[in-house]
Amino acid sequence: MVRHRGPAVGFRTGSPDPPKPPQGLRGTKLAPVPRAAKIRCGGVRHPLPGASGALARARETSLSVGKICVRTVHTASPDETVLEAARRMAREQTGTLVVLDLERLPIGILSDRDVMVRCVAERKDPASTPVSELMSTPVASVRETMPIEDALAQMATCRVRRVPVVDDRDRLVGVLSLDDVIELLVEEAGTIGRLLRHRS
Repeated sequence: MVRHRGPAVGFRTGSPDPPKPPQGLRGTKLAPVPRAAKIRCGGVRHPLPGASGALARARETSLSVGKICVRTVHTASPDETVLEAARRMAREQTGTLVVLDLERLPIGILSDRDVMVRCVAERKDPASTPVSELMSTPVASVRETMPIEDALAQMATCRVRRVPVVDDRDRLVGVLSLDDVIELLVEEAGTIGRLLRHRS
């Protein structure tokens, strides 16, 4: 699967005919969001230990979550079955689905671990168990205008590796994962390494 960054692209909603799918996901054009970020995760905000270097430069240059998050998102409906969601995970080769309501608001996260621990291990029938029964909630989301450093601090506070990215109306526009940030740091480290070799 090609991962897109920058300008928004459409969303993949999985199987062609899921029950009660979220509306208006495919081909949506997204506009920049001018408002400040909003934290939906409980707890106190703390500065991320050691957040310097590339992350500090990211803040100085106003690098926001929306500029590096993945805009192709695999989603699920809370009313569809776990079996349908699991088949979508296998087909799309992803371990996480963002659960949306009919207004495209993130209301939960379903992971492959949720399927194994909360369904298979408890001997529930995946063909009759709804996604809403297994999904993790509430959702810790970040605004696409939030600085990367603040998003990392929130992820650390909430102890999550990935978060939905929302616009000013709390509607899903992407997903930010720790891997995205690591990729940014690796790119920065490579640039620093090339500069050091050039100077030597």
